[in-house]
Amino acid sequence: MKLSPFKRWLYRMDYKYNRYAIQNLTLILAAGMAIVCLGTLINPRVNLMSYLTLDRAAVFSGQVWRLFTFIFVPPTSSFYSLYGLFMTALSIYVFYWIGTAVENSWSSLKFNFYYLIGMLGAIIAAMITGFGSSLWLNTSLFLAYACLFSDQQLLLFFIIPVKAKWLGWFEGGLLILYLIIGSWADRVSILLCIANFLLFFGSDLLGGLKSTIRYWKSRRQFRR
Repeated sequence: MKLSPFKRWLYRMDYKYNRYAIQNLTLILAAGMAIVCLGTLINPRVNLMSYLTLDRAAVFSGQVWRLFTFIFVPPTSSFYSLYGLFMTALSIYVFYWIGTAVENSWSSLKFNFYYLIGMLGAIIAAMITGFGSSLWLNTSLFLAYACLFSDQQLLLFFIIPVKAKWLGWFEGGLLILYLIIGSWADRVSILLCIANFLLFFGSDLLGGLKSTIRYWKSRRQFRR
């Protein structure tokens, strides 16, 4: 298979500089989310997350740390009840599990690049719309997992076995729906935050789509 110019460049960078990449990045991110969750529970009056979220006005007022700390905000923030705490812990675990699988499948540097590009997309989106989060960035991580482990079976609702690729297609369909019915801010955030996925997997998906179209064309001609 012919590699895109970006992938050829990435392989060269990986060969030369992988030893300088951040190792176990997923573990660092998940641990940061857990610490923020714990800190908020210990002292809820401070509202720690309000100082970490990606807010354009706050960044321009000098709180530049928000450009980095937003990735440590837990996927869910309603953890003041037992159920909410369970769902937050579960979402952090799922993030860690999926991210570690992708990170182990790739090299550390390749994973660093993937997350960094998505992170930059989220920051740019926030500078345009006013606010940002890691929601779509983490969604792009699941899409990468669905492509790399397409035949892996996952238990939906802990009961129903579903292949990762079908969940990936479902997630992709939701993204398209949000692009259609969402606000302009949603569209900007989605497109910029999944730019990493399109950059890494776009050529593969396009090639697969072309192969599928050729298959059905040849099958239709054969029936004639």
